[in-house]
Amino acid sequence: MSDPTTVDVAVRQRIGTYQTVSINGVNASCTAGEQQAAERFGRKYFGPAYTGVQLVEASAAFKPAVWRVNADPKAYAWCWASGLIEIHDTMPEKNPDGSGPVAFASGPRRALEASLSVLARHGQGASKGKLLAPGVPEAKGQEDGMTSLILWVNWCAVRNGQAKQHGVVYGREGDVL
Repeated sequence: MSDPTTVDVAVRQRIGTYQTVSINGVNASCTAGEQQAAERFGRKYFGPAYTGVQLVEASAAFKPAVWRVNADPKAYAWCWASGLIEIHDTMPEKNPDGSGPVAFASGPRRALEASLSVLARHGQGASKGKLLAPGVPEAKGQEDGMTSLILWVNWCAVRNGQAKQHGVVYGREGDVL
């Protein structure tokens, strides 16, 4: 899987406006300049994880400029058998018996945190302030818990028809679940 924390975007000048190409349905434009158009694209594409842009290739005759749009480093969301969700910079380590947390999503850290804060269940009582995978804490056993996790992750992946919002990927795509 390619790095979800950077994307190169071409910016062209057309009729007094700088316009980016469309990537995964996202594009942007600005009359102030190439860099500003690339920055607007970055804010739309990566959302809260956007960090900045840098020029990769200057524009030339009939050739658009290319800007690299950067986001937070990649992070992974894990779910424990209890339903507790944690976000870490590395994939979870499995125990020798195969037990341990299940990684179910990845993407730029702040975008992943923002997405999960909307889609996950917020704990109450002893788990106040923590995120939980819906249905997993109430599961009768680990098999039911895993089924609940998979169903919820699939729902997250297709929410609003957008499987890769702000670079966040849920499910089997790439290196999770």
